Amino acid sequence: MWEGLRRRWPVRPSSRWAPVLLAVALLLHGLAVLAVMRIPGRPDGPLLVTRIELSWLTYALALLALAVVPLRRTVLVVALVGAALLVPAVLVEPQTSSDSYRYVWDGRVQLAGVSPYRYVPDDEALRDLRDAYLWPQGPDGQSEVGRSTVPTIYPPVAQAWFALVAAVFPPGTGGFGIRIATALLGIGVTVLLGRLMRRIGQDPRWAAVWAWCPLVVFEAGNNAHVDVLSTAFVVLGFAALHGRRHVLAGVFLGLAVATKLVPVVVAPVFARERPVRAGAGALAAVVLPYLPHVVAVGTLVVGFLPGYLSQEGYDGTRRFHLVRLLVPDAAAPWVAVALAAVIAVLAWRLADPRRPWLVATWLSGAALLVVSPTYHWYALTLVACVALSRRVEWLLLPAAIYAVYLAPDWYDSSSARLQVWLYSSCLAVVLAAAALRHRRRLGRLLVRLLGSRPTRAAQAQRKT
Repeated sequence: MWEGLRRRWPVRPSSRWAPVLLAVALLLHGLAVLAVMRIPGRPDGPLLVTRIELSWLTYALALLALAVVPLRRTVLVVALVGAALLVPAVLVEPQTSSDSYRYVWDGRVQLAGVSPYRYVPDDEALRDLRDAYLWPQGPDGQSEVGRSTVPTIYPPVAQAWFALVAAVFPPGTGGFGIRIATALLGIGVTVLLGRLMRRIGQDPRWAAVWAWCPLVVFEAGNNAHVDVLSTAFVVLGFAALHGRRHVLAGVFLGLAVATKLVPVVVAPVFARERPVRAGAGALAAVVLPYLPHVVAVGTLVVGFLPGYLSQEGYDGTRRFHLVRLLVPDAAAPWVAVALAAVIAVLAWRLADPRRPWLVATWLSGAALLVVSPTYHWYALTLVACVALSRRVEWLLLPAAIYAVYLAPDWYDSSSARLQVWLYSSCLAVVLAAAALRHRRRLGRLLVRLLGSRPTRAAQAQRKT
């Protein structure tokens, strides 16, 4: 992208206006991020949607401006700008999600020597652990912890992360500890991406796709989602796979899945080469963290996962919107599973073990399109894959998910129509970009398929 833009962009890298253009673009992007963070409380509605989508536009402008500015110590500059964007997000309480309150609670429960899977937050057995941050109306009032009447859903590696953060930051810091820790993780992923890009001979400025992305700024800095940690493990897995360290790659994949189940969608690219070694590493990394919890609480370690799948409509009532355009609701989950199996096999066949992020990009994106979740932070792994694969058209998808998630009526039919329209538009753009990228190959294929057969006269003339 950078080389092509340099040839077409009206501002040349040698121009004294190139750094000015980048500075202005970054200033606008910073102001757009700040505008989102300045909305008081936990907002909803058109104002927040408008400001967040505006930040995606300024993000695109900043990436375009970066294309024409020659940089020294590129990774450091990109990471520092990303860190500056994270600052206002860290300083504000969560805007669009209450998940970090559960993270704080689960970490606190573990430090008290109790398994986070044993009791729900509202259980009186844990009353002494309640404080004004999580129970602002008093111990008997309503909690800030989301779904406080059900057990935790987060796997054991995520729980270890919550406990670590709780041990480092005392309870009096509230949610600031988990936000600053997750923001530092986001910066760490930037550095990992930059170093991997240098190793594979890719321009490290592509790390800005991750570092400056509104999704990363808001979900790492403000909402502190644990998906940032699972994404870090996926990137480490890519690096290990590129270096032919298959067991280590499998371990990182297993750690990612034992942090959040979402990264399991990229598993086929890890199985392309030496699948037994990679699989053994992944299995060990998933099973071993679970063992202490299984010993402590038995089947309670499953947590709220079954209830979550039902509550979120994975039985076909509120998910799989694009699939439900073609089949009845009752059949949608089964058709989605079959489609996912076909995509997984195709990905396994096409994956390049030296560059697994290429196939992982459309694996992550296809999973989001098929399943149709409304939680934008599920797309964090996709953004990291895009930074490595340079398939920027996929960035439209997380921007679209934001609009669906923040729609006031996202549970009802009108929001479902919005989701279908936005996701279908994203799919069309992705397919168009793929067709444009492979137009020569497609042209040759069309010629073979549609080319007219020679007439008998033409065949006779050839023989003579």
